[in-house]
Amino acid sequence: MFLHFFKYQFKTLFRNKMVIFWTLVFPLALATFFNLAFSNLTASEEFETVNVALVEEQENIYFKDTLKGLEKSDEKLINLQITSLDKAKQLLKDEKIKGYYVVDEDIKLIVNNTGIDETILESIANEYNSTMSTVENIARLNPIALQNNILDAVNLSKNNFETQNIGGNTDLTVIYFYTLIGMNCLNASFCGLRTTSQIEANLSRQGTRIGISPISKIVTVLSGIISAFIIQFAIMMILMAYLVFGLGIGFGEQIGYIILLIAIGCFTGVGLGNFAGNALKFKKEDTKISFLSSFSLVLSFFSGMMIIDIKYWMQINLPFLTYINPVSLITDGLYALYYYDNLNRYTTNMICLFVIGVLLILGSLFFTRRKQYDSI
Repeated sequence: MFLHFFKYQFKTLFRNKMVIFWTLVFPLALATFFNLAFSNLTASEEFETVNVALVEEQENIYFKDTLKGLEKSDEKLINLQITSLDKAKQLLKDEKIKGYYVVDEDIKLIVNNTGIDETILESIANEYNSTMSTVENIARLNPIALQNNILDAVNLSKNNFETQNIGGNTDLTVIYFYTLIGMNCLNASFCGLRTTSQIEANLSRQGTRIGISPISKIVTVLSGIISAFIIQFAIMMILMAYLVFGLGIGFGEQIGYIILLIAIGCFTGVGLGNFAGNALKFKKEDTKISFLSSFSLVLSFFSGMMIIDIKYWMQINLPFLTYINPVSLITDGLYALYYYDNLNRYTTNMICLFVIGVLLILGSLFFTRRKQYDSI
């Protein structure tokens, strides 16, 4: 009986044009528009090697070697010129360099503007000063350490300024695509709602026939959830293939974890649709669809789909809400996989997302079992 009802639910959902449009056609179109809008948005902000000059009022061989090491590294960070103070001033005035270091008793950085290049130059000086301060403290506490060539052990020119592929994909506009994935996982609620509407005796003749049949309500709900999940998961795989191979959006190399994230997201989305279909008192299915659409857009907004800064504002000011927002959890899970070298943040997001999905399914079953009709 379960397999028969599952096949019936699956075919009905697959042939529903409204469900296919909102879960497949609309996200594909939105992804295309995003790509057209953002493809060249950050092209002017791509990293280029920073031109800088060094003025030695007082010799500092360690700082000079540090800068030369950064210039000759595989990920070339700077173009270095060693020159006089007057020439460095003229180069900066002519905008041929972003800034220049003056080495005296201290190391000073002179720049005209503020930006990513100037920040890199400032970070180099700050990291060098911090490292040398540590070396001086060690030498003061343990002078024997100087005899062990501690400066070579510190290896200023490599370890402390190791670049992290600055020229790679650090484009924050990928957050918009991550949010799109989160929103479409939540659009599984349309499938979940549809399966609920099909078994509602007051919404369709099909529901009336099911209502008077001896089929267990748990069987009808679970078969609908599984069929909706399979359809939505397949749709998400199509969307992911389009994003990765069609638009070239980067998601990192941890494909297995991404698929697991999408699966849990689809499960939660289906649970939301089932819960809304059983808990909401609206008599028309279209009203419930409008509610779910609005609800999904609100959650997507607070996840950064429309304004990317909203995501970070929520994390700083209302972090609790980010842990109960399924779209935010999915977006943050993708972000964590791409930018972090451990799974701590990803795991936290997935546990929260799965718990939300389970609670929604349990709530749906609770409301289904309590439903009764005066007449059918």
